Amino acid sequence: MATNTAGDTGQRYETNQTHFLAKTVTYTSLNSAGTGAGTGNATVTVGWLPPHAIVTSGGVKVITGFNDTTADDLDVGVDGSDDDLFHSACDMNSAATTAFDDLATANDYSTSARKVTCNFTTAPTGDGTAGEAVVFLQYIVPRDQ
Repeated sequence: MATNTAGDTGQRYETNQTHFLAKTVTYTSLNSAGTGAGTGNATVTVGWLPPHAIVTSGGVKVITGFNDTTADDLDVGVDGSDDDLFHSACDMNSAATTAFDDLATANDYSTSARKVTCNFTTAPTGDGTAGEAVVFLQYIVPRDQ
């Protein structure tokens, strides 16, 4: 289980378990003003992957379509290195579930803890009023690490 603390190894169980990060985001929480009226991009923390975590899958479930003129695509990545490492320009206009499109062998593992974040691909216009989605990520941590 994620602890949301950098460098923490996360919970370990006596049996192998799959761990998850999940975060509900809204048009308002992704807008820098926090009200939906701003024109800046806010970065939302999904959670922390512990060291040696192997990301096995993830995606975005749009519950209510986003309706800003420009801010209708979402990136999911890692803070400080690549904000669209796992998912780039996920369409947030209509209710759907989209699997991570950039998850690959080259980015599914790290010996260091990583902070998973999401943000709009393009800064919002500030004319949106609706939008809700859940960003989720599945991972395992080898018991011998």
